[in-house]
Amino acid sequence: MASLLREVRLLLSIPSLFLFVATLVTGAGLLTLQPDRPFFWIPAGLAFSFLFRYGLSMSFAVVLGELSAFLITGHSTLHGLASGLASIVSVLPLVYRPNHLKISREDHMWRRFMLAFLIALPVGTTLRFLTNDVGWIEWYMRVFTGVLFPGLPLLLWSRSSRFSGDAGLWERVAVTTVFLLSLPVVFFDNIVPFLPLPYAYLPAMLVIWIALRMGDFSGAAAMLLLGLAAFPGTALNEGPFANQPASLRIYLAFLAIITFFLTSLIERQTLLLKQQIEQDTLFRLFLERTRDIIYRARRGPNAGLEFMSPSVTEFLGYTPSDFTSNPALLIELIHPEDHEIIARIRSSSEKVQEAEFRIFDRKGHLHWAELRQVTLKDEQGNTVAVEGVVRDITDRKQASNRILHLNGLLHSIRQINQLITRERDREIILKESCNILVQNRGYRVIWIGLPDREAKHIEVAAVAGEGSGYTDGLTITIDGSVTGLGPSGRAWATGKTVLTSNVTSDPAFAPWKDRAARFGIHSSLAIPLVHADVKYGLMNVYTDDSLQFNEEEIGLLGEVAGDIAYSLYNIEREAEIEKLAYYDPLTDLANRRLLLDHLEHEMAFLRRRNRFGALLYLDLDNFKHVNDSYGHDTGDEILREVARRLRARLREEDTVARLGGDEFVILLFDLADSPDEAAKQAQSVAEQVQLTLQPPCIVGQNTFNLTPSIGVTVLPRYDQSPQDVIREADTAMYRTKMEGRNGYRFFHPEMQRMAEFRLSMEQELHRAIQGQEFTLHYQPQVDTEGRTVGLEALLRWQHPTMGTLGPDKYIGIAEETGLIVPLGRQILRMACGQLQIWKAQGFQGTMAVNISARQFRDPYFVKDVQDALAETGVDPGSLLLEITESVFLDNLEESIEKMEDLCATGIRFSVDDFGTGYSSLTYLKRLPLYEIKIDRSFTRDAVSNDFSRAIIRTIVTIAEHLQMTVIAEGVETDDQQKTLIELGCRRFQGYYTGRPVPADQIFAEQKKSDQ
Repeated sequence: MASLLREVRLLLSIPSLFLFVATLVTGAGLLTLQPDRPFFWIPAGLAFSFLFRYGLSMSFAVVLGELSAFLITGHSTLHGLASGLASIVSVLPLVYRPNHLKISREDHMWRRFMLAFLIALPVGTTLRFLTNDVGWIEWYMRVFTGVLFPGLPLLLWSRSSRFSGDAGLWERVAVTTVFLLSLPVVFFDNIVPFLPLPYAYLPAMLVIWIALRMGDFSGAAAMLLLGLAAFPGTALNEGPFANQPASLRIYLAFLAIITFFLTSLIERQTLLLKQQIEQDTLFRLFLERTRDIIYRARRGPNAGLEFMSPSVTEFLGYTPSDFTSNPALLIELIHPEDHEIIARIRSSSEKVQEAEFRIFDRKGHLHWAELRQVTLKDEQGNTVAVEGVVRDITDRKQASNRILHLNGLLHSIRQINQLITRERDREIILKESCNILVQNRGYRVIWIGLPDREAKHIEVAAVAGEGSGYTDGLTITIDGSVTGLGPSGRAWATGKTVLTSNVTSDPAFAPWKDRAARFGIHSSLAIPLVHADVKYGLMNVYTDDSLQFNEEEIGLLGEVAGDIAYSLYNIEREAEIEKLAYYDPLTDLANRRLLLDHLEHEMAFLRRRNRFGALLYLDLDNFKHVNDSYGHDTGDEILREVARRLRARLREEDTVARLGGDEFVILLFDLADSPDEAAKQAQSVAEQVQLTLQPPCIVGQNTFNLTPSIGVTVLPRYDQSPQDVIREADTAMYRTKMEGRNGYRFFHPEMQRMAEFRLSMEQELHRAIQGQEFTLHYQPQVDTEGRTVGLEALLRWQHPTMGTLGPDKYIGIAEETGLIVPLGRQILRMACGQLQIWKAQGFQGTMAVNISARQFRDPYFVKDVQDALAETGVDPGSLLLEITESVFLDNLEESIEKMEDLCATGIRFSVDDFGTGYSSLTYLKRLPLYEIKIDRSFTRDAVSNDFSRAIIRTIVTIAEHLQMTVIAEGVETDDQQKTLIELGCRRFQGYYTGRPVPADQIFAEQKKSDQ
């Protein structure tokens, strides 16, 4: 369908419509006027010209036109289709153009005509012959002549590339007039009946004349007019071809061929002539603008210079005529040492010769020239001429010589770079760099100096050269104004290279002039060794009068100086990196890496000698509180003071290291030949360390009392590694902290087992928090009537292997490791979510959630609580946060601020375990508390202990005056509850009033107890 639509669109285009109409009219006309013997089959010529111009897409119009013509004249559809297809097949070699060949390529056209007339046309004729009663030869001639005429004239008339001819206006008018008058004379002989037959060639010659002189368009028009005149005359049996239609066909066909190919040939020659003119113009412009000399010279008996480009004037100052009139001038200008080069070229028989030589210009300046010459030979192989180009290469030669001149210096740079890459010793780098430069470049003296910034002068660090004695006793001052300094001092002060071209005449060099003269020094160059705007030293280069510093050499020496400066920078940086790698940047003590290295070497040494040492692991008590309260600057100063005291107290062979934070390690080297004696000495050192740290540490206006917790282990045992030693001492230190701090403990294996359990539990806690293995149980809080007025959320860990674990098994570890913060955040969300569910079911009480001191101090605590409320949508007034008295000890003001922020949202606070710690009426008065919780230790003894009852009564009285609620925890018997009621307590929590149970059992248990 798409193909059919495309053909319809093509048929409706203007060329297709025209071709269709022309084919229909001419075909119908011929079949009507000459049904038996049409002279020409004009549709074939139309098909040829249009298909050649517009492509084979016009074929549909040809077939449709011929079919219509046959149908109109009474022929069958088969005859019409066969004729149309035959026309297409007959001209197919002429119109098929895969490479879009132009008709001016007559060699291709001849081939196409041969293919068409010898193969395609017979095939088409056969197709017509099989469907028509006309003879095969007759149809062949009709289509043959139809293709040539009017096909070729129409093709000439319609093609896009044309030539207009050279005829003037009067010639065009005269010839056209004669041609038009000759047509009736020749082809209608009743007008002039007495003219003989040959006059038929008069219009033919005029057509050729018009085509050659007036252009292809005019020739095609004349040819078509001739045919229009010849057809009716012959049809009326008049003119030279009366009763001879076959002769007319031959006449017009060959006239069309001659006209077509003559015009094509002239067009091609015109194009070639135009191209030749353009090439000559371009060559002339090239000669005028090129700076190279282009020449041509004859060889043989008539040898001489034929041509030389005008550029010779710009090059040598002579005109081309100077050389053509005086052939010897060229030889006179060539440098005498290069005459042999020219002679060798002139005698060479090679096809191409190349050479470089020197030549003088008119002013006597010497130039380097490059010659490239081609030898031209005749058929016998004799040289008849030479053509060549001479180019001025003076600049290139000078640049090449400069490169050769600086090659030694470039080689030096490569050697110095290799030296810097492989060497790390500063002294070797400086000494070898000076030697390399002297050996490769021949400098008189080179020395490199390094600054003594305290003495404010440059000290010579390396020197090389025959005049090395120049630096003996030499002092270069770098302190003072720039104007009062010598070249080296000025180079250091300004950070720029300073050149002294002549040391005897430069006033700045006056103090060293006589010294320089003794060592044959003529010029000096002072270059600062600078990298990243930091000056590392100074390089001074001295030459005798045989060498002069040029710009390129100064630049390359600057690169050398930069490379040496970079190496000095790297040496300093590597030293700093090594220090950072092995020493603590804050205290300058050994770090863990250096400690392990020393420990490994000491353990190997002690094992070989069968002796023993010890390691002390020290941690400052409550240092984190100091750091958080007074800032890191104060904390850092305390750590530096501790490091100074420890270093001052210990032996030189002992190692003091800081592992981070407030943790220090002391490695005691080679104490004794028995473990017991080593332990005694280590104990003595531990006690001395305590005494050393006992004096107050004063930082600014603040005074701090420092106490250490110390762990001690003796080394080496047979199975100990350096890591084991540190781990054992750390474990002992941890036990010291657990047992009250400010002391020391020796390691024993039970400590290690506890430490391993602690580490295992820490890892399990990490996993459990991620896996959400924690659940909540809820214990009811009741009033005197037994009604549930609140619930407390109590944490349980559903461990996959150890079962349900209470908080006493892991809360301490969570507090120490900081895991209590994410765990507490998880508890808050679970408790609030469950409270919201119960609220929806009608529960009116409160939910109490325990908050640890570590969690309360977290800077994001307030936001965590607010996020939990926002996520669950629970009423803040139903949430009761239980905190212990230890929360307030560190920073009361900050605690009050956090509590007030949360109370503003409706949340209430309860103080847990009241009366067991640092109970103070002062903070009790200031804190925004809602509830006081009586500790279970008082509840347990309330029945039998007067002291406990007095405390309970006091707490109840205080709470009543402060308008707080009181609840007693740990109520386990009826007598305890009755006693508490007598003492004024109205709320209770304990196993007697309800055990902690999962969420889905809490109200079921309550209903059971009510029954």
